[in-house]
Amino acid sequence: MKPISLPAGTTVTSFLEEVLAAEHATRVTDDAAETHVIHARVDGLGEFTVTVRGRELSVERGLVGKAQLWVATDLACAERALADALGDGALLPDVRDPSSVPAVTDPRLLRRLAMVSGTVRAELTGFGDAPLWVAFGAGAKASRIDDERTDAEVSVPMSVLSQLLTLSKRPDEALKDAAVKTKGNLFVPMQVALALAILLPAGPQR
Repeated sequence: MKPISLPAGTTVTSFLEEVLAAEHATRVTDDAAETHVIHARVDGLGEFTVTVRGRELSVERGLVGKAQLWVATDLACAERALADALGDGALLPDVRDPSSVPAVTDPRLLRRLAMVSGTVRAELTGFGDAPLWVAFGAGAKASRIDDERTDAEVSVPMSVLSQLLTLSKRPDEALKDAAVKTKGNLFVPMQVALALAILLPAGPQR
């Protein structure tokens, strides 16, 4: 099973403005009583502010308030990732119990990501004709979205991501793989990878 099941016909806009909040409320527990603000930019679609207050999540247009995190990508990449989630789910791990995997908006995960200090741009190659990319910033550099001048750049082939999703490699091992290309301060993507590791299943899927 995949950790997320999206309604048929979900678009990037409906995911941000409707599905994300519903998925968050379903999968986040009552004890996750923290507040986090995320600024997001999808080139070709717009800018958004995601506010997480425990089990409640709201999304509004524009960049509002002071963010602890920012994330950026473009509409083409978002649409391709969404199509995968609605289809084969090659970018998602297989899990026995979807409820055992935290939501990407879980305040406990956001707390870990907010402790990262710096910015990183990551690319996934070997998945379609063009790379998928996403950029991320936190800590002292969370105040302004800047995906063009990040502290680090990482290019990960689909073969290595597949090893991560099947637990054949740990995040720290993946970043040291010869097929992974890195530039800049490797400490930043290492922090992000270790924070995101809680999204992976707890053990090998047989």
